[in-house]
Amino acid sequence: HLDRRWYPIYEPLRRVGWLRRNFNYRLPRSRLSLRDMAGRAEIKALCILRDPASNIAAIHRRAQRSDRVCRDILDRTYRVYERLAGEPRIEARFLSFERFVGNPEAQLRGMCQWLGLPFDPAMLDAPRLNPEYPEKTFRADKAAVVPRPAQDGRSDAAYAQLRTRYEVLLARAPS
Repeated sequence: HLDRRWYPIYEPLRRVGWLRRNFNYRLPRSRLSLRDMAGRAEIKALCILRDPASNIAAIHRRAQRSDRVCRDILDRTYRVYERLAGEPRIEARFLSFERFVGNPEAQLRGMCQWLGLPFDPAMLDAPRLNPEYPEKTFRADKAAVVPRPAQDGRSDAAYAQLRTRYEVLLARAPS
């Protein structure tokens, strides 16, 4: 979250079971917002962009949320990404998920250069060391675009808007 102006209201709402089950994905997870962190030091925010259809399918599969909720999560994420450009003391960098899993070494080298860190080939072992990731290496096939299932007219318009915003943000990503 970029700011935390509603945080005092969120905490009591988390305790109400129905609200927690249906709206908890909208509540901030951290007591500090990006603006709070930027007030303490300059920060670099890495924003990973994935094809909207693939992203929605992954959220749906992983979190078992409805398509409407998945689109809302993606919309909120894009809203934060779009606002980062105007934030003082926050330097945002956009990274294409598809490029990252397709060529992880080149993308990691670029990330390290941006962060001012030396590249270490051991970074390529990250999938093997992550207990949440079932694979032993980066899988380039995850970059494949998932075909979007047919939706009603309103869903199509919402998806088209997400697709447009994705392409604008992706234009900021280095090759």
